[in-house]
Amino acid sequence: MPRPALRLTYTRPGDETAVEFINVHLKSKLLEFPGGRFSPKDESERATVAQFALQRRAAEAVTIREHASDLLQADRHVVVLGDFNDGPQAATTEILYGPIGSQPDGPESSRQGNVAFHRSDKDDGARLFNITLLVAPERRWSRRYAGQNELIDHILVSASLMPRRDGRFQVPEVEIQNEDAPVRWEQPVVDGIEPDHAPVVVRFV
Repeated sequence: MPRPALRLTYTRPGDETAVEFINVHLKSKLLEFPGGRFSPKDESERATVAQFALQRRAAEAVTIREHASDLLQADRHVVVLGDFNDGPQAATTEILYGPIGSQPDGPESSRQGNVAFHRSDKDDGARLFNITLLVAPERRWSRRYAGQNELIDHILVSASLMPRRDGRFQVPEVEIQNEDAPVRWEQPVVDGIEPDHAPVVVRFV
């Protein structure tokens, strides 16, 4: 992990419930070529370096998933969040989901009880659910790059953090604060660097 993940165990005051947070920043899609170059000598070099970048991000995702799986097998509440540097359907992101299937499709997944997301499944205990997908499509982006909106910042949670009631998950409130993205922070710029990602916020109610 060239950029180490941060693991934090939080126990709520007055409650023995502990939640394990793993914050990640996976390899970006920015390609870096030998000698510090950001431009390739030819298309062969570009393709090769792109493959290495993808392999590194995939290896990082596998590493994080292994840690998350260990925690889930120990019946811990787990949240994996941060900059995944890829979209929700990317192969590297889906590695972190665990067993395939049952991810939310959109905000309607929180309201409709007959969708796959709400159906009980034997693999639910091993899954991490991308609750960022509960945000409305027009707001479902955290970064604007080359004129395009991208969702590359995600929050994945274990099923244990969404207890079932009447057979349905009790989903949290999720929002992406991108009204004036790319910069919404109010604190001063540090070292001349302005954040270019919008905050993703979740409230478990």
